[in-house]
Amino acid sequence: PRAGIDLTSVQKSLEKFYIEEAYKMAGGNESKAARLLNINHHTFRYRSKKLQT
Repeated sequence: PRAGIDLTSVQKSLEKFYIEEAYKMAGGNESKAARLLNINHHTFRYRSKKLQT
C-alpha cells in the first residue's frame, strides 16, 4: 500500500519555518515576531518552545 502524506509533520515544519523567519525579521524580539505572525506573544513563546523539543 502507498504511504500517505504525514500532515502533522508538514504542519510542524511549516510552523517552525515561519516562527524562525519571523524571529529573524524581528531581530530576535519575540513580541515583534509574534506581531509579524499576528499571534499573541505568549502563543509565540509556547509554540517556539514546543517546536524545540
